[in-house]
Amino acid sequence: LSAGDSLRELAMRGSSTLSDAGLLDLARGAPYLQVLDIACSPPGVTDAAAAGLAKGCTALHTLTLTRCVGMTLEVLGIAASLPSLKLLSAAGLKASGGVQQGVPGAATRAYFLALS
Repeated sequence: LSAGDSLRELAMRGSSTLSDAGLLDLARGAPYLQVLDIACSPPGVTDAAAAGLAKGCTALHTLTLTRCVGMTLEVLGIAASLPSLKLLSAAGLKASGGVQQGVPGAATRAYFLALS
């Protein structure tokens, strides 16, 4: 039993030292994590971290990605693969590649998904 096995909730909102590597380690070491808040993460936190979390933290039911400037709208599809997800907050994400892709306001649109 590792220390991560007992971790259920983690809030790292606004952490300037957060990175993909750190979140991938978390995904491997905290399989029973249920609530994660990494809002306002630095540019070093990307869609790769979201993909790793979806693969390793399948018990996540609440995920906050609001204003994660390194992430794109692709995380909406990644998050949808989480079997236990009930609430996703992902406002302020940019379109893939950082391009608006003809959707005015896409980078500032709010995405809140409540699933049952």
